[in-house]
Amino acid sequence: VHGFDLMRYLTGAEAVSVMAESGNAVTRRTEDDFACIVRLEPGGILATLDNARTTEGRTGRIEVAGERGQIRADHALRTFATIEGRTETRSEPVPQRHTVDEALGAFVACVREATPPPITVEDGLAAVELVEACAISARLGRRVRLDELR
Repeated sequence: VHGFDLMRYLTGAEAVSVMAESGNAVTRRTEDDFACIVRLEPGGILATLDNARTTEGRTGRIEVAGERGQIRADHALRTFATIEGRTETRSEPVPQRHTVDEALGAFVACVREATPPPITVEDGLAAVELVEACAISARLGRRVRLDELR
C-alpha cells in the first residue's frame, strides 16, 4: 500500500491498470514478494513497484518513467533519486519517521483545529483498489483495469 501511496503522490496521476505477480518465498500464509507494472493517466505514465519481506531487511522500490525523466525511490530503505537523460541525482537518505506517530499526530491536529485530514478517504480507497487489482492480476495472470473493480 505504501508504494501505491508514494506513486500517486509523486506523479499526481491515477492508476488505470495493473499487471502483477506475487509469491511466497519464505512465508506460507501470506505473500512476501510482489512486483507490478502500473499504467497511470494522464500522461500514459508507467510505474514499476516491487516489495519483498523475504530477508531481515525489506524492499519497497518504485520507479516512475515519464515524459521528462524518471523517479526512483525505496520507501523501506528511504532512498530517492531523479533521472534526467542518463544522469541520476540521488538525494540524501530521507529521514526516518514513525508513520503511526505521524498519522496520529495529524489526526489530533485535524480534530483540534477542525481542518481536513491530509489523507482523504478517496486516497485510502485508491490505495485499496490498487492492492485488490494487483491481487486479482496475480491470481489470474493478466492485466486488470481498475474500472473492472468499480
